Amino acid sequence: MLRWDDIRLLLAVASAGSYARAAQQTGLSLATVGRRLRALEQSLGATLIERRLDGHRLTAQAEALLPAASRMAAAASDLHASVGPLHAEVRILAREWEALFLIRHLQTLRSTLRSIEIVIGYKHWPDLARWEADLVLTDHAPSDGTLLTRKLGRMGFAVYGSRSYVAHARPALPERAAHSEDRYQHHAWVGLTPAHRYFASEQWLARRRPDGAPATHRFDNAFMALEAVRAGVGLGLLPVWLGESDATLVRVSVVLPDLVHQTSQLMNADLRNEPRLREVADAVGALFRRERASLTGETIGLPHPDP
Repeated sequence: MLRWDDIRLLLAVASAGSYARAAQQTGLSLATVGRRLRALEQSLGATLIERRLDGHRLTAQAEALLPAASRMAAAASDLHASVGPLHAEVRILAREWEALFLIRHLQTLRSTLRSIEIVIGYKHWPDLARWEADLVLTDHAPSDGTLLTRKLGRMGFAVYGSRSYVAHARPALPERAAHSEDRYQHHAWVGLTPAHRYFASEQWLARRRPDGAPATHRFDNAFMALEAVRAGVGLGLLPVWLGESDATLVRVSVVLPDLVHQTSQLMNADLRNEPRLREVADAVGALFRRERASLTGETIGLPHPDP
């Protein structure tokens, strides 16, 4: 007999990528995870997990079950939501800046989504085919025909530094100056580690640093980089909606046209008719439309040509 808890555990393993992480997320022991998945295999009469020397992998049969299992998860959440508030859950994965933007406006979203709990995580390349999330916010345009894509809006970037850094910078950095390449070459920069060189911001830094290096100080994610800029470690490329709302930061460039990127929202086509997902997707879309001017930098003037 199929047990819903075992099917949910299979989804947890698919999302986490390993027994150990799935056990950590669900609060179960490794032994319990293994036992319950073996029971699910017996119920289905199919092999779901390949046990290898380097760990566990889902079989092709298990991968084929994931869409139906995810629909069951969505239906279960909707069932809980009909009983009481805050039981339906929608998981959103996004890059750091989009995740922070959602967090800044989470209370607004919650006010229109009272029966849905929003879970926000960050990941640069989430895999919706493995059902890692219900919705994904990204600047990457997928070619997978099984995904539905909705363009949300553009996000602009500019150069920022802390007030203390700008005040003591040599050579001087006048606030909100027009952009020119040579004025940045002798300053400390905050950026990301080499693994992030595919980011447009890192490529911009590499083009303008005198030695071609992407940054003077490098960090593993944008959250760390933001705190480094705030702490006065150096200059950094930040979204204008974030930089302009932070009293500790000073903008020292115009909005940079070659760093304006399109943010899109993705979901699996199989879930297009799930009411809770459509409700959240529509609310996120409305939020981006309302905040369009702050996201693009129109509130501080349109982007200027980059010499």
